[in-house]
Amino acid sequence: MKIVQYRSTSDQVFTGEWHEGTVYALNHTLSEIMAGATAMRGEAVPHATLTAPLHPGQILCIGKNYADHVAEMKSSVPEF
Repeated sequence: MKIVQYRSTSDQVFTGEWHEGTVYALNHTLSEIMAGATAMRGEAVPHATLTAPLHPGQILCIGKNYADHVAEMKSSVPEF
């Protein structure tokens, strides 16, 4: 099961299942499914717009981005 978040024509965000190019409504929210609820596929959603699968409250990024900082820490520049 490929779980997606989608925006309906009413501009609300819902949880659905992506199956063979079609979004189907599900009977539970993403949080409920992650907590163990059994999702049941509903009707196809004809005008669904896919959104980001998760909407985090915070995004934290940590990295060695500056040569001066790397030199100060007596470290090496990471390879990407």
